[in-house]
Amino acid sequence: LWSKKKARVQTVAENFVYSLYKSHLKNKQSERPPYLYKSSLLEEFVNNFVYKETADQRSAWTEILKDMSSNRPMDRVLCGDVGFGKTELAMRAAFLAALSGVKCLVLCPTTLLANQHFLSFSSRLSGFGARIGIFSSLHSSKKLLLEEELLHDGKTDVLISTHKILFQSNLLSLFGIVIVDEEHRFGVKDKEKISSLSAGVDMLYLSATPIPRTLSLGLVGFKSFSIIKTPPMFRLPVKTHVSLYNKSTIKAAIYNEISRGGQVFFIHNNILN
Repeated sequence: LWSKKKARVQTVAENFVYSLYKSHLKNKQSERPPYLYKSSLLEEFVNNFVYKETADQRSAWTEILKDMSSNRPMDRVLCGDVGFGKTELAMRAAFLAALSGVKCLVLCPTTLLANQHFLSFSSRLSGFGARIGIFSSLHSSKKLLLEEELLHDGKTDVLISTHKILFQSNLLSLFGIVIVDEEHRFGVKDKEKISSLSAGVDMLYLSATPIPRTLSLGLVGFKSFSIIKTPPMFRLPVKTHVSLYNKSTIKAAIYNEISRGGQVFFIHNNILN
């Protein structure tokens, strides 16, 4: 009985690996027109970065730019610790897509991260005429319908969304490039849906900790890897504190974030009063 079960599981696993292999091989062999853009505008956008670019960031951006300038869809994983500059490179890729008339989808695992990216992308890209939209469960049905209309009308260049959009097949076909942030935090069904998007579409994964499947696909050559190992100048280390629930501690943390000009999306009145 055990031998039969083991053989059945082995057959299922082998079939899955083979289907995965065929899918990635097909994607490797597919073609799309290279991204066409005005180099002067892209250069101006890159130079508008307010921080000093690290050598690792520069190298990773060169690799992403090379991928997007070729006629093969990009399938790249960008690895780097928190605060090492992955989002900046994602914004450059999104801007290059906007210059080329290609819609970009940025997938986030939480509404909090989606809001954070919406603010970051808007502040960086809006000044160059790009429109950034947001699609998550925090917004009303009316707002989401408006975002759909703007997408179909070609007025939105970059859409920041949670997994909510993954099951809107009428919208997913509009995007030519998908940027996935923190893939490991998506659910199993969401990951499968993300995998199904990759055929003929440029994919850029941002992660400090790639999931085992993504890592193994990189090791065997199906995905390309760019690694940012150098922290930006003056970057402070991330400190994690574990404590019992305490309103005073939470209040102090929120006020500290506000005082340094950070982003606070939700503040409970009972804590601050």
